[in-house]
Amino acid sequence: MPEKYEYHSSKEYQLKKLEYISDEIMNSEYNILICNTGLSITDFDTLSEMLKLHELAINKILIPNESKRNKKLADGQEAYRNHSRWLHFYPGEIEDIYNEFEAEIKSLKTRCENTETKILEI
Repeated sequence: MPEKYEYHSSKEYQLKKLEYISDEIMNSEYNILICNTGLSITDFDTLSEMLKLHELAINKILIPNESKRNKKLADGQEAYRNHSRWLHFYPGEIEDIYNEFEAEIKSLKTRCENTETKILEI
């Protein structure tokens, strides 16, 4: 999809990215699974609004389950212990990133609580 629309990764193209995703969804005959979009919660809100205009909705958002998130944290902590002199992370940054992601997930779940969009942990 990025090549089709000549997408370039920068902040000025974020809205275009959402428009491209929205267009692909609207032009599809089938359900679409979109992966690794790098979308923020605000982006999901914007995309949802774009789709509502066409009576469409995001029906599921897949996120890693708690076990996978905890493993990723443990792997990051181990990598930091083993390679901290080569990594450009401050002490505790791995945990800060993990906590920010957990807060995002909680916020996303809260926002989607009474909507058509279901959050599935896989």
